[in-house]
Amino acid sequence: MNKLSAYITSGSGFGIKILLIASALIAIILAIIGRTAASPAIPGIQDTLNQLLPVTIENGTITAPADTIKTAVFRLHENGKEAGLPVILDTTSRQTKPRNLKPGIYIQQQSIIIASSKKITTYSLKELAQSWDISGTWQPGDYSGQISSFLNWLIFIFAGAAFVGIFCVYFVLSLFYAAVAALIAAAFKRKTAFDFRMRLSVICLLGGYLLSFLLGFAGIGLNGWAFFFTVIILQSLLIKTLPRTEA
Repeated sequence: MNKLSAYITSGSGFGIKILLIASALIAIILAIIGRTAASPAIPGIQDTLNQLLPVTIENGTITAPADTIKTAVFRLHENGKEAGLPVILDTTSRQTKPRNLKPGIYIQQQSIIIASSKKITTYSLKELAQSWDISGTWQPGDYSGQISSFLNWLIFIFAGAAFVGIFCVYFVLSLFYAAVAALIAAAFKRKTAFDFRMRLSVICLLGGYLLSFLLGFAGIGLNGWAFFFTVIILQSLLIKTLPRTEA
């Protein structure tokens, strides 16, 4: 506690390093959870591929089989339950337009469309070919190693994006709570420097998230106003009890 108090009152910087460390740890945890959750999908992906192959891709375009429609089902077995998602290979001249589609995966000559109940996303095979070597004839076989590597790459991209997103959100929230801390300090008739308020807000913000996480095990959530007032109370207690550092 003494070290924490010393950091807030006489530390250097604005708490950016702590935010970076916290963001990195959360991104890594999310990546581990995501990769663990994705592992049961590998056999389902393998089975789906064998239902659709062989397929020949040249320059980002499926050239064989031509004028063909194949329908497979991606099945995911987990916890004794089975979930099925249709996967449709359509290389006919009549291409499905990416709208009003039922949930599923639609593979066309030059694109892959992933449709859910809320969102439809289209990926260009030509753009994918620029990042991965997908050209050639893909025969039925064991692709579990390639699938695992592909999932690892996706998780890596996700972790990087999550790290940036989490840090930006935490930084903006810290700025907001630093402004609130100025009002709290004024109520206690204390003058505080901006760097003091930032370090204080970073510690209280992360402390609020940690408290919310721990309370979650008891089925108690700190959301919305409850979280806001929790951080405010932590700030008020620290501003009132910490040694005075005049701005």
